[in-house]
Amino acid sequence: TNPCTFSPHTDGCGNDGWLWNCSHRSLTEIPQDIPNKYKNVFLSLDVSGNIFGEISTATFKSIKQEFRSNITGLNFRGNDLEAIGNFSFQPLNRLCELDLSNCSLNNTKLTNYTFAHLHFLKILRLHHNNFQAKGYPDVSLSNILSLQTLTLDVFDGFHFSSLFRNLTRLENIKFFTGKSRFHLTNFTFSGLSQSPISYLELNFRLFVYCDVSEDIF
Repeated sequence: TNPCTFSPHTDGCGNDGWLWNCSHRSLTEIPQDIPNKYKNVFLSLDVSGNIFGEISTATFKSIKQEFRSNITGLNFRGNDLEAIGNFSFQPLNRLCELDLSNCSLNNTKLTNYTFAHLHFLKILRLHHNNFQAKGYPDVSLSNILSLQTLTLDVFDGFHFSSLFRNLTRLENIKFFTGKSRFHLTNFTFSGLSQSPISYLELNFRLFVYCDVSEDIF
């Protein structure tokens, strides 16, 4: 009953266009009401704070093909997701910014090919999820060869595995944490030996037990 809105917007990749705001509307699927006047412009879709249960290639079938190729930003933050399937985001072949933060995700809810064929994806947000127990889906993330910015949670035992060496364009990393013990060492970043990291942010808003080694860099 509360229709989506459109407003001028610049996505994180610098594309000037429009924000298609469908957030906090108790949606379980993406609406089909995109006016034709937005056919040839960049669009960022915000479906944060809804009640999507999973993401698959079928999630985006309600969007006409001529609009899918113009969607550069996608925000699913705050949906309680049970699964994200193989090639789920492939229909959005120009996607460059994806926010999956605070979606109750863990390693078992993603597949090796969740992020496959996203040749333009530069920004991925995965922080405030539940990856602590089994770590991150390294195989899945290593498929995003175009990735430049990654936000994620740091926790005890966390490190970038050797599979991250595929991310030869990764420049920016932002760490988040809650009440979690962790220890950062040079080994933590060993998997990024091929990544031109130029920016590292440690965003610890809550009290944490941490230790940072002298040889971390």
